[in-house]
Amino acid sequence: PGSGEGVGVAVGDVPVAAESARVRRLKDLVLVRELRQALTSGEFALRINGAEQRPGLVDFEGLCRRLSRFQERLQKQPPDAGVLSSDGREKALDELRLTRDRLEERLVAMTRVERQAPLPP
Repeated sequence: PGSGEGVGVAVGDVPVAAESARVRRLKDLVLVRELRQALTSGEFALRINGAEQRPGLVDFEGLCRRLSRFQERLQKQPPDAGVLSSDGREKALDELRLTRDRLEERLVAMTRVERQAPLPP
C-alpha cells in the first residue's frame, strides 16, 4: 500500500461522503432536540406564577435570545427534511415566535411592576 492511498476517500471503512452525511444528520438531530428543550424551557417559564415579584427567578431575556438564535438557525440552515420536514420547520418557527413574543410580553410586564414598586425607605 502506498503512503497516500485512501487519504481523503474513507474514514475507516466508511466513505467520506457517507461520514459527512452522518455528521450532518447528527448535527440536525441535536439542533432539533435543543430547539425542543428551549421551547419547553420558555413554555415552563411562562407557567411560573409570581415570577414578576421575584427578579432573577427566570431569565426571560436569556430565553428570548435563545429562542431567537434557534429561529435564525432554522431560517438560515434548515435541517434535512428527513430530520425535520418543511411543515415541521414552519410549525417550529411559529412556536418559537409565539413563545418568544409571550416571554417578551412577560418581560415588559415585569418592567412595569418594577417601575411601580415603591422605593425602600
